[in-house]
Amino acid sequence: MAGTFVAYRRWRGHDGRAETLVLKDGFVWGAALFGPLWAMYHGRWRAAAALGLGWAVAGGFASLAGNPAGSLIYMIVAYWSGMSARGLEALWLNDQDWRLDNVILARNLDVAEAQMIADDASRFVDAERRW
Repeated sequence: MAGTFVAYRRWRGHDGRAETLVLKDGFVWGAALFGPLWAMYHGRWRAAAALGLGWAVAGGFASLAGNPAGSLIYMIVAYWSGMSARGLEALWLNDQDWRLDNVILARNLDVAEAQMIADDASRFVDAERRW
């Protein structure tokens, strides 16, 4: 089964060296289960703040709503966290000078990186220095 992978690139130094970060796009189970802890573990502080605020608001509503409705509220905020985590992460990466460079449909991370390197080789003379 194929998934969508995104490559972010950040240029460093005078020699044109680039750092590349490849992430699987889509629902993030870690964010759905652990919320802001997932974002803090990965160093995405703005995402951690947004997810933490969402979980705090959900906790307030859940305590007022009672047991069955509170569980539903937590399930909704967990789904929201999993769906919005990559978007919040993209905002953080943009603030750290990372730019979206490529989007690939592939079956796993290794295949996605190989396709992205081949794509770079067709666009640039010296593709290896960017990976």
